[in-house]
Amino acid sequence: MLRFKPVAETVPGTRQCNCRQEMRTTQLGPGRFQMSPVDICDECPAVNYVTKEKLLEVEVEPGMRNGQEYPFIAEGMGIILLILTRQF
Repeated sequence: MLRFKPVAETVPGTRQCNCRQEMRTTQLGPGRFQMSPVDICDECPAVNYVTKEKLLEVEVEPGMRNGQEYPFIAEGMGIILLILTRQF
C-alpha cells in the first residue's frame, strides 16, 4: 500500500512563531499613561512541508481473518482493514 505523508523539512532562514500581544505602557505626562498593544514574536527555523511517498507492506500470515485490522505504529491514521481474497 502506498501512502502519501506530509513531512516537515527545514529550509534556510527563520520565521516568526509563538506570536503574542503584550501591552506596553508609555508615560505621556505626570499621572498620564497610555497603553498600546505590541506584537512579540520568537524566531524559529523555517519549515517547508513536502509530500513524501511511503510504501507500507503487510505480511499476510496463516490464520488472519477477513476484515482484520492491522495497525501501523507512528503512521497517523495507520490502521489497515485487510480484505483477503483466495486465489486458486
